[in-house]
Amino acid sequence: MPRAQDSDVQKVVDNIDTSVSLTEFIGIANRLVTAVCGDSGYSAATLKDIETYIAAHLYAVKDRPASQEKVGEASVTYMGQSGMFLDSTQYGQTAKLLDYKGCLTELGKKTPSLKWLGTTYTE
Repeated sequence: MPRAQDSDVQKVVDNIDTSVSLTEFIGIANRLVTAVCGDSGYSAATLKDIETYIAAHLYAVKDRPASQEKVGEASVTYMGQSGMFLDSTQYGQTAKLLDYKGCLTELGKKTPSLKWLGTTYTE
């Protein structure tokens, strides 16, 4: 059961589109926080805060806010870069800040590896 509610996410996101359901983002954030931070000893309130900011991050990534706008010869620059994971939004950065034990930091560091399971090459 999610710790965060729509109203929690709406409080932290600037200019949120209230016609967009936050249920999906909160559900994903809940599963992530439960899997990654659930056994870390955080209080229920801290887990709720981390979950709220991850849900806000997921919302912002879907509807990436502009960091710069220009009117003459229209131009828009969007916040963050896709390869930055949680660092691509202020909400993801806040979630990482709230996670002072570093559970979320490890997510971006995991890289896939291959292990050879075949026979030894002989000449």
